Formats: sequence, C-alpha cells, structure tokens
Amino acid sequence: MDYCSFIEQLPELYYHWGEEFQKPKDERFQQLLDQINGFTSASVLQLLNFAVSCLKPNEVYCELGCGSGAHLIGALLNHDVLAYAVVGAPVPERPNLELETLHNLNRFDLQEQVCIWEGGVQDFFLSLRELDSSDKIGVLFCNGFSDYRTQLLALLSARPFLADGALLILSDRNWSAIHQASWDFMVTHPECQLLLDLPTPISGHRTFWNGLQILLWTGNSTLLPDLNHYEQMSQQNIIRADPLQLEFTPQPPLLFAPEVVQFENFLSPEDLEKVRDFVRLQQEHFLDSALMGNRQNVQTQVRQSKLLYLEDFPEFKAWFQRFLLAKLPAALQQLQHPEFMVSGMEMQLTLHGDGCYYGIHPDTTFTEVAKVARREITFVYYFCLEPGGFSGGELRMYPTQICDRQGFTSADFKVIEPLHNSLIFFNSRCYHEVMPVVCPGNRFDQGRFTINGWIYP
Repeated sequence: MDYCSFIEQLPELYYHWGEEFQKPKDERFQQLLDQINGFTSASVLQLLNFAVSCLKPNEVYCELGCGSGAHLIGALLNHDVLAYAVVGAPVPERPNLELETLHNLNRFDLQEQVCIWEGGVQDFFLSLRELDSSDKIGVLFCNGFSDYRTQLLALLSARPFLADGALLILSDRNWSAIHQASWDFMVTHPECQLLLDLPTPISGHRTFWNGLQILLWTGNSTLLPDLNHYEQMSQQNIIRADPLQLEFTPQPPLLFAPEVVQFENFLSPEDLEKVRDFVRLQQEHFLDSALMGNRQNVQTQVRQSKLLYLEDFPEFKAWFQRFLLAKLPAALQQLQHPEFMVSGMEMQLTLHGDGCYYGIHPDTTFTEVAKVARREITFVYYFCLEPGGFSGGELRMYPTQICDRQGFTSADFKVIEPLHNSLIFFNSRCYHEVMPVVCPGNRFDQGRFTINGWIYP
C-alpha cells in the first residue's frame, strides 16, 4: 500500500478540503449514491476509492459490514482489484442483504471482483486462513459496528492478513465505543499508528458522515507500547459497559435560528402568468404528497396535499431555476450562510386544498436517501391562481438544535404568511410546519400553491 501517496494527494481530490462544504471533485460518487441508497457520503466513497488506487500488486480490499454495497462499489469503481466483503448475518428488517448486495454489484459489473461472506467477522477470517492465499489486505474498511468488543475483535482478527503499510479505515469514529476500541488496539499494537482523524460535528454529515479514523499498519512489531498514553485514553465505563448502554460521543450542539429571507413581487406579471398557465394545464397530473423523495411513501397523518414533481417537466424546471439562482447569493448573505457552488436542486409544485397541512419536520435528516441528506437550503415560492380563495396555510419556523442526529425545537416560533408572488429561503435543517388551510368549496383554482424545493451544495 502506497500510503505516502495516499496521505499527500488525498486533499487534492476535494473542493474545500476540511471545510463545511467539502465535496469530491469527481462527481461519480454522488451519482452513485443517487442510484444506491446508503448511510454514507460522496466524500467517504472518494476516500475509499483513492485508497484502493494506492494498493500494490497482490494486495486486496476488505470490507467488514458492507450493507447495500454503496461503500464496496464506490471503493472498486474503475479499479480491477479483488475484494472481500462481509455482509453480516441477515437481520429481520433486511433478510436478503447478501442478495441486495449482489444485485447492486451486478448493476456496476463488479460481481466477479468480490468474494462475499455472509456471517460473522471471526468466522470469515478463520475461513480466509484455510484458503492460505498469498494475497494480503492492503485496505481494511470496518463499517457499521456499534460496540467496543465487536470493533476490537474485528481488528484483532484481521492482524495476520494485513500487508505492511496497510490502511485500516474505521467508520463511526464519533461513537465513543468505536473510538475507544481503536485507541486500545493502537496502544497494544505499536506497529499500528494513527494516520488521519476525521470526526464530524453530527452524524450523517455531508463530509465524512459519522467520522472516520485511518490507521497505518507498519508491520514493525519491535516497537514498544506507550502505556502512559493508554491510561490517558482509557474510558473504563466504555470498556466494561453493556453494548446496549453505550452512547454517542457528546458533540457541541448545532443551533439554527428560525431565520427566513423573503422576496416580495418575485416574478414579473408576465412570468407569473406563465406559471399560472402551466399549473392549469397540469391539473390532472397532481399526485398525493409523499415523504423523503419517495413517491410511494404517502403518509396522510403527517402530510396532506397534492404534488406535481417538476423533475418530470425539465423545461419548466430549468426556466424557473434561473430566477431562483439569481436570488440565492443575496439570500445566503442575509441568512449569514456560507456561499457554496450549487450542484443540484429538487423542485415540486404543491397544492394545499381545504384541510391540507404538513406537520413539524426538517427538510434534511440522517438518512440513507442521498438526495434528502444533501439538502442545504429550502426555497418556497407562494402564488395563487385566484387570490383570496383560501385562508390559513401559514409557515411556522421553529428554533432548532441538533445534537448527534436528533433535532429539537422550542415552543417559540416565527410565522411567515404565504404572500402571493413572494419567495422565501431558509436553512433545510430548521424544523417547520404548514398550518391547516381553509378553502371553502375546495376548488382547485382557489388553493394555496407553492413551487418549493431544496438546493444542494
């Protein structure tokens, strides 16, 4: 493993390395996540892929806990390298995990490069020993372990198969149990050294998701352990705890005020009439509103409205997007939000008729649905076909605190009236709700209309 090239060249593969809006320069990894859901980010996939590119002959990639295969595919993309993948034992919510992984590998024509093991990590390494292969593991990726013992045993079991100079890439660095197991392994194995520590402020972060640690296995077993350092890093409550009692390492909470930027008289009379004409023509194509970007995920106890997905109308979407992007720099400045390059946008046309509403929610959350996790700024354009046809439908914005992946709101809120021909922007992490609409007669042309969506950095 050419770890020197890895550590020197890795930052060059990203825009804004080490910053809030870091992302890979190579767009293939985000495109992959748009096709295969996974609890990860494009930045993690880029890192794994580059690590695999630094492997030497007769070195393999090994992934312990590969889920749906997003990490595995990202790591192997455009690399003719052999890989071992441990998918773990089936669980009730995903009884066909191995078949799901194989299906996704087939989609990218990678099935011949991967040896899949369904079962425990220790059983996998026992079977690998029986193969007596000369190949060594040059990159080991440990993913999805939740307790101290499992993480430590995985590292201990992998030792005999590691190449000198191997990289050990450990996910979920933010979790205290995982962090402690990694430190204990390093302290008792001086031939293993910390190469990169990449924590994230919250779980599901757009940079390195739940954080990464990258260790270097030097193979030099003549070094002596630093027991003083072991005592400093030791957390006995974690080492001796029941795995079910372990918690996420506390991180400073992120606070988001309910700030909204509003632009009145957004469209000219001529452009507003184009929007109205488009809506009237599409009246028969509105669908029941769904959640999380999944058109089948209709939950009327949470949200009641009608939607027109503007991804199905690319010409109209592109036309309206020009107006949004023209206002975005001013909106970001007023929101005191860092500027960013726009990489994509979701857009919907929503109708709230009589009794329709949307309960308290954020627009982005910790999820394996890539496009939802990427949402940064929400926009809402309010307009009417016939002004005065409804009442209600106010937007309530709540102060939001995020600690780990949980969001909390206070009882205070800010009310935004749905002013005709006005556009608002706000941070997608902020909790908000649409109050019930009153529309006597419930006529289509008298409802509360919006063009709303989310902007990706």
